[in-house]
Amino acid sequence: MQQFLSQTRSILALVGIMLGSFLLSQCASVPKAEIATNFYRLQDSTNLPPIILTTGEVKREYEELGIITAQQSTWGILTVEGINAGMRVKARELGADAVIRIDYSGRIGSFVIATGTAVKYK
Repeated sequence: MQQFLSQTRSILALVGIMLGSFLLSQCASVPKAEIATNFYRLQDSTNLPPIILTTGEVKREYEELGIITAQQSTWGILTVEGINAGMRVKARELGADAVIRIDYSGRIGSFVIATGTAVKYK
């Protein structure tokens, strides 16, 4: 009986180690596409005017182009500059002059989400 209990403990320990290794290996695998979407150039390489970012309004007449979002993974170093760079890239793609009413409070899983309204000056 003692030998049976000893063998059972050994088998359970081995199963536990295998299961733990499997679970840890699954946590460590990150899809490449997920990482690639979180990196933005911090500066525009163009000679275009900078895109204004604000949590409020601008004091000019404008046309709303649409809602844009940018995300940054919390796995790396989380910076407002990184999220802002993403907002600028997306605003530039729409031809916007500014992004207004930016909300930095969104979060999905390990990502922080910023949302704002891209606008073009009249």
